[in-house]
Amino acid sequence: MSFTRSRNCFVESVLPVWREAHRVLKPQGSLLSGFANPVEYIFDLKAFNEGELVVRHSIPYADTKALSATELRELVIDQDDPVCYGHSLADQIQGQIAAGFSIVGFYEDKSGEGPLDAYMDGFIATRAVKIKTV
Repeated sequence: MSFTRSRNCFVESVLPVWREAHRVLKPQGSLLSGFANPVEYIFDLKAFNEGELVVRHSIPYADTKALSATELRELVIDQDDPVCYGHSLADQIQGQIAAGFSIVGFYEDKSGEGPLDAYMDGFIATRAVKIKTV
């Protein structure tokens, strides 16, 4: 059995990731994917890092579109963080199904940091199995 895994907050569009994973996997191969709950991306990052939940952004989210040039420079250059994208649950879950996977496992967990942990699980993981040729 083959498997691949995904961390997709660093790609602008996640749908090609699902299609490519499906293409390279053998029949009945597994795709393990972990991603942030998109709700995490609606909050102002600076306030979030200070423990405050200030709604500022919409989903889908992109650092390159949601942040000012100054904020982006501070995040990427000054803090040495990568540019991130928050994909909708439709793109995350239905995208896997549309690519030809069957979701056979689902898991949620706390992030271990940040103010959302008191209210909800911030991370999602899926196990998907290649079931058909698209």
